[in-house]
Amino acid sequence: MNEKLFTLAEARAALPRVRKLVEAMMESRKRIVVLQPELWPAIEAAAGNGGVPVAGELIRWSEQLRASFQELTAMGIHVQDVGRGLIDFPALRDGHEIYLCWMHPEPEIGWWHEMDAGFAGRRPLEA
Repeated sequence: MNEKLFTLAEARAALPRVRKLVEAMMESRKRIVVLQPELWPAIEAAAGNGGVPVAGELIRWSEQLRASFQELTAMGIHVQDVGRGLIDFPALRDGHEIYLCWMHPEPEIGWWHEMDAGFAGRRPLEA
């Protein structure tokens, strides 16, 4: 057990920052998906004219996604699905490791699941 384990209070306290990072990742992913079909024809056309504006935009969004992802993982948070904004906070429950589970745009962290259960195994936290 070498990773950070969050208490529910710590995870909830981190949620405002986490929410902003997840929103930035989701927006970046959305922009990348929109730009992707335009990228290859633009690169081919640019071979003769020296510029690919769409490539620069793709790089900018990719860097933002990477930076947000890295900040979340540096905090000890597991990013499970960028497109859905699904993340897990490693935690302890009754002496064994679990994940506190949050998905954008849920108002707070209200779910948990076993380490091997994934999103389908989410259970509500008791108040």
